[in-house]
Amino acid sequence: MVYIWVASVVLFVFGCVMEKRTYNIWPLIICVVCGGLLFVSVALWPVNYYGVKAEIVAYYELRDSIERARQDDMSELERAALTTRIIENNTQLQKAKYWNQTIFNVYYPDEIMELEPLR
Repeated sequence: MVYIWVASVVLFVFGCVMEKRTYNIWPLIICVVCGGLLFVSVALWPVNYYGVKAEIVAYYELRDSIERARQDDMSELERAALTTRIIENNTQLQKAKYWNQTIFNVYYPDEIMELEPLR
């Protein structure tokens, strides 16, 4: 993702410089598109990063809740609800791990890779 940011900055500067020199519409379009891409990607970085950090905290809280619930006597309905929560959490965890291994890894903290699926 950092490469995309660098390329956006380079193309943004190139588009702005060429627009001043040529007065053509294409450098202006390059400048606007790259500037918009750069703005959106940088603006979304802290939002997503700290959103995933909040999910990591929720993971640990859910893990502790599961351990406490298993020590108590549970009805079948409670067990089914707990199983549903575990499945939802594991699905989200695997999605975050996948995206952390792609070009968008900047948006995901590395500690997500240390988390194990809940059982």
